[in-house]
Amino acid sequence: MLIGLNGYTICSGVISEELNGPNIIARPLKVDDHMEIGYILPAFLTPSQLTVSYIDILKQLI
Repeated sequence: MLIGLNGYTICSGVISEELNGPNIIARPLKVDDHMEIGYILPAFLTPSQLTVSYIDILKQLI
């Protein structure tokens, strides 16, 4: 679905040709805005050590 971005998708993830193919490229938007990123884990789920490490790294970067 295209909603006013002329074929662009706003993404917070990693863009790489290996993962996304050659037709998906990263292009910064020139806007004065911000994006809030979060995560949701079900209460019954214990996050793996890899998940905990990843979240800790993200916290250090912001």
